[in-house]
Amino acid sequence: CHTITNNTLLKDSHRHMDTEAQIRRPAARRGGVKRYFRYWHLRIVRIQASPYSIAMGMAAGVFAGLLPIIPAQMALALVLAFFFRGNKLAALLGTWVSNPLNVVPQYMLCYYLGSAMVPFDLPPLEAGQLDMARVLDIGWEFSAALLSGGLLVAFPGACAAYVLSFKLVHAYRLRKRCGGVTA
Repeated sequence: CHTITNNTLLKDSHRHMDTEAQIRRPAARRGGVKRYFRYWHLRIVRIQASPYSIAMGMAAGVFAGLLPIIPAQMALALVLAFFFRGNKLAALLGTWVSNPLNVVPQYMLCYYLGSAMVPFDLPPLEAGQLDMARVLDIGWEFSAALLSGGLLVAFPGACAAYVLSFKLVHAYRLRKRCGGVTA
């Protein structure tokens, strides 16, 4: 005798869905952007370390991630986390504040902020003109503007990351200790 379970019924019901419903269903199941951020939030707050260590690691990672030094961001984040006794995993996760989706606007912001700080005149730079030949023509002046603008963005970003991650981790652990979170 074969009993039909709810799982069997669910599997059979998907066979008869039209193509449009099959395309939409995985997106609805995943939960989209909200679920993605919740996943990373829980990943960070569940690290087995003190809230200070996690927050300092996150601040080190965000600081390094906001600097325009893409090849060395993770290495700098690890060095800063080690120096300030931050969590290394949180530091590595924090570097993803700069990612392929926002690196061009981030670098443009750093360039414009830095060009206002440096003592020499720099030509305006547009995203369509951002090629290696033009950057090399401008030379060290471009690098100085980019790094000074990066520091101007990275310091407040790291401070905000420290405060926010410390409060999130501390609040999560208080709720978990009091029985308000089932994780």
